[in-house]
Amino acid sequence: MKQYRRIYTLLFTIAFLLSCNQKKNNNDPLPTDEENNITTIENTEINDAKEKVEDAVENVETEINEIKPDHYICFKGDKNPDMVIWVSFGGNKGKALQVKYKGQQEAIDLEFVRESLVSNGAHPTIDYYYNEIYNGKVNGVYKHTHSGAWDYIEYTRNKDGKKFTFTIDHESDPYGKTPCFDHNNNASAVSNLSLKVFEGFPIEIDGCSTYFSLNRGDFKKSKFIYVDDIDAKAAIHINDELVVFQKLNEQRVTRDSMVKVLQNDKYRIQIKTAKISQTDETVQHKGTIEIEDLKNASRLIQDIIGEFGC
Repeated sequence: MKQYRRIYTLLFTIAFLLSCNQKKNNNDPLPTDEENNITTIENTEINDAKEKVEDAVENVETEINEIKPDHYICFKGDKNPDMVIWVSFGGNKGKALQVKYKGQQEAIDLEFVRESLVSNGAHPTIDYYYNEIYNGKVNGVYKHTHSGAWDYIEYTRNKDGKKFTFTIDHESDPYGKTPCFDHNNNASAVSNLSLKVFEGFPIEIDGCSTYFSLNRGDFKKSKFIYVDDIDAKAAIHINDELVVFQKLNEQRVTRDSMVKVLQNDKYRIQIKTAKISQTDETVQHKGTIEIEDLKNASRLIQDIIGEFGC
């Protein structure tokens, strides 16, 4: 039963060992040599475990930073100036993360493939190639050319080989912290969208599950803001309403990361997380949840921590 499912991560194991060690020291003021040896071994194991946890947290924070936008570039179509896109860039390597077309509801993930130096000199010209990932499949290829203050995009659509070209719009805050469209509503997103914590699992969710909280404290108390049954239904409390999604529109899970996309007629939700630890039956993740109100385009991005398993 779900109410008996407890979250035993490595951090709790450390706390348990420390507690046991402290009790033993209080009860036996004159330990034997054998007990001293055991205590030394326990302390060594605890310190090793601490180091592993610290390393895991540092690694996942690095991975999360890799999927957070640092700046945006806006482009206009060369043949059709009304065709406008923005591309987000971020991470330690500064590569492109997503592309979005004006008028479309969602941004599309980009997967870095390679780069090549076209020409050297005072303003080197570099080509970057990315796969367009849509519904888990490669839908096309983007070539991003950067030379001095100029940036260009060439998109080749896979299904027919048709090419579309774009040039940077220098009048739309190039390399700015917000995209050239959709960002006017972002400032009000926090006031328009809010998440409510619920305890335990809604009755709609059963079986193997994914569940996230706002912080470690809530997670330990089984106070969640999002749960799903991995393959189908999902539940989240938005603006005092329990919203139940009947299916996951997209789900990509690898050994170390997870992406989930859900959408109904009111909201679009995207979850991006990275693995921080693992137990026998569950995998712990940390990342972000992004909620978009499809009616007014307001958006809320929230850090989350949780796990999935059976």
